[in-house]
Amino acid sequence: MFKNFLGMVLVLGFMAQPLVAQAQFSDSWDFMKAVKEQDYAKMLDKLGSGANINVRDADGVPAIIIAADMANVRLMTFLLENGANPNASIMGSDETAMMRRADAGDMDSIHLLLEHGADVNRANKTGETALMRAIRSRKRRVISGLIEMGADIDVSDYTGRTAMDYAEETRSSRIIKIVRDALEQ
Repeated sequence: MFKNFLGMVLVLGFMAQPLVAQAQFSDSWDFMKAVKEQDYAKMLDKLGSGANINVRDADGVPAIIIAADMANVRLMTFLLENGANPNASIMGSDETAMMRRADAGDMDSIHLLLEHGADVNRANKTGETALMRAIRSRKRRVISGLIEMGADIDVSDYTGRTAMDYAEETRSSRIIKIVRDALEQ
């Protein structure tokens, strides 16, 4: 009789465990869904219920990068003002929102991220920084802006290439001049 009772307790315990795990993550899952739908009321509700603002989707992409990819400064501001990590990165690539916005040439988002503590020199898994990404994407305004905001022009990626190497690869005299002038200062 005791064995049957103990067996039933163990079975019920294992059956209840997935329900607990599902309930534990449902607020964060619903929060991520609200981010993708840009539903601010639902985001606030889920944050109030304990959702993790730095949650990642099934592909390992944090909410702040989803907002950055949408080019939605209002959503990025909402997330950052509610505690989102401005340096959160995609699992596997270590890409940040700043790198994505540097590729896009979006200085407004870059300013916002920096105001909330983003690291201007953070590198991805290949050692590329936002400055290198801006150079590769030929975004002159962003290149100048990142240099003015303290981007390290001497840092090299994991292959040993520096910002000047990236600039020379573009074959753009204007980009080369921006980087060369910064090196001479």
